[in-house]
Amino acid sequence: MTATGQNVTATGQNVTAVGQTKTVAGQNVTTEGQNVTTEGQNRASAVPVWVSDQQKHIVGLPSWYPAGENDHNGLFCIAQLQALAAKGHKVGIVAAVSQTTNSTQPSVEVQQHSWGTACVARYPSGSSQMLQAIRYAWAMQKAWQRYLQLMGRPQYALVLVAWKAGLFARWLKFRHGISYNVIEHWGLYISDEYQNTSLYLKYLFKYIYTGARSVAAVSAPLAQALSERNLTKINAVVLPNVVDTDCFRLHPNERLQKSNKKEGANKTEEDHTPPFLLHVSNLAEVKNFAFILEV
Repeated sequence: MTATGQNVTATGQNVTAVGQTKTVAGQNVTTEGQNVTTEGQNRASAVPVWVSDQQKHIVGLPSWYPAGENDHNGLFCIAQLQALAAKGHKVGIVAAVSQTTNSTQPSVEVQQHSWGTACVARYPSGSSQMLQAIRYAWAMQKAWQRYLQLMGRPQYALVLVAWKAGLFARWLKFRHGISYNVIEHWGLYISDEYQNTSLYLKYLFKYIYTGARSVAAVSAPLAQALSERNLTKINAVVLPNVVDTDCFRLHPNERLQKSNKKEGANKTEEDHTPPFLLHVSNLAEVKNFAFILEV
């Protein structure tokens, strides 16, 4: 099975395939839009582009991208875009990453993958947040111009982690009329650290979400937090992170049974050896590692 295989949340509780609905442990998980009315407020969510059967040209705008000094950053964002490509969509990436360099000019690298083209701008780190923001915006503009030359104008944008690629998505919507969807991965919104976040950042978070066509989160608690923080009036759907089942899988027939030949006949015996589970994370509380140990 390809990267579109099964999607698993960080807690290991919800399992779903892209564009499908499956019930696990009494919980319903779906990637399709929902219409909910609460206290007179319209919380209708447009159908996300990833559940469409029609092929679309989607540009991914990941806030986290694996490159250079941190080549594991945001690998799960790439996996979700690979899943879209496997469904038949035309997929590309526009991203910007900071790096330590003496150059003050952003440079754009074009990366050709089996699933699509990535235009990645590298820009020098800044000494202040304002300088960083200016250089990031400049780099994203450079990467976008290169993307247009190579891939043409996309129909939709998909923001993976709202901050800060979502700001560029809002510019695309204003300047080019390209609507965008958001898939949130960042656990900030369900942590106590959010209370210490500056007011202007909270404003920008909400600015990004209010412009989105649809909103999804990789877990139910994160989706709930986006609503409780009043960041979006759209009913966020749950779209768990994907798992490449070609690499990570359980073989029920191999795990539960083993064949032994005795006296020329096949005999099947049950193998009660528990499966080996590998958990890779920073062990933050929001990862719910204690639950995995209990299971």
